[in-house]
Amino acid sequence: MDTLRFGSSPPPPSDPTRRWDKREDSLVGGEYRVLRRIGKGSGGAVYEARHELSGQQVAVKILHDR
Repeated sequence: MDTLRFGSSPPPPSDPTRRWDKREDSLVGGEYRVLRRIGKGSGGAVYEARHELSGQQVAVKILHDR
């Protein structure tokens, strides 16, 4: 996943082939299986996910396109 840090330059324009399809049971970042949406707000949505190799349960925040 890409992260913009204070003082860094903005990321390059979005590549449509890298967008996540926003369906449950899809992969995010090639490693995290989305299980369900657990919240949403004006900036994005938070999903419960599971790491494919370790099985660790995590929360993944997907920011809305600008």
